[in-house]
Amino acid sequence: WGCGSEPVTPLKPPVKKRPSPQPHTFPLLNSPSDSVGMTGTLLKKAPILHHDVMQIPLPNGLSVHDSSVSGALAVYEEIFTNRCYAQHGIEIKDGDAIVDIGANVGLFPLWLSTFLTNATIHCFEPVPQVVRMCRTNLHKHCKLDARLHPLGIAQHTGSQQVRWCPRLSQVCSIDGQTQEQQDANIAYAAERIADHISLPHYLRLQMAKVVMGWMTQSIKMNCRFLSWPDAAKRYGWGEIDLVKVDAEGSELGILQSMFPFAGIRQLVVEAHSPPSAVA
Repeated sequence: WGCGSEPVTPLKPPVKKRPSPQPHTFPLLNSPSDSVGMTGTLLKKAPILHHDVMQIPLPNGLSVHDSSVSGALAVYEEIFTNRCYAQHGIEIKDGDAIVDIGANVGLFPLWLSTFLTNATIHCFEPVPQVVRMCRTNLHKHCKLDARLHPLGIAQHTGSQQVRWCPRLSQVCSIDGQTQEQQDANIAYAAERIADHISLPHYLRLQMAKVVMGWMTQSIKMNCRFLSWPDAAKRYGWGEIDLVKVDAEGSELGILQSMFPFAGIRQLVVEAHSPPSAVA
């Protein structure tokens, strides 16, 4: 209030109109200190979770949504280039019923779309932020009957805490990464650095440790899971022609839930557990 009888209206600073957001590019390893030239286009940023969604061009011409260029390209190399899910006598044909446990952003169904014209794929992914990216990718590129379920498959039905890495969605896990997984990721990052920068081996490893430490910072969140029997009952599965499991260390519990594997014709598992546990 002023000295007179009229109230004084506080002065407000002029509102500056913010410019329209422009696409940003991010380097191969998503690190501010890395100048490697492979990039993705920033589509949306969630500052609370520090989660950047990018539109990433793949070598086969597809463009997918993911939070990590290096992660998307690593999975592309495994699935599309190395055909890791078509080895050791695995047969995939039209008309198959397929279950994808650990769908991540959906590259496995997109790979199936390159040679199948008719198949049903049940895709399970528990992390909501990753589900949104997967849904977008399947809607844009998958030609098959892909049914995305925002749930995980685990040994028991219920809510479990998941460690989600916003900068590297491929390493979401219940138990966190084992030392073996961490070492493998650091070795892979060191190889990618060597593709672009000439450095002594020990310096590449140190750089890779710093980059991977930054990329694998995680956020804990509660996600929903079904056991294999409960999922089979809910979705009315008959015989399943192929089950693909990539659950970042939770594979053993999932396999125990599946036992005795009734109605499963083929099973392919990416094992992250120690060799003794897998045996």
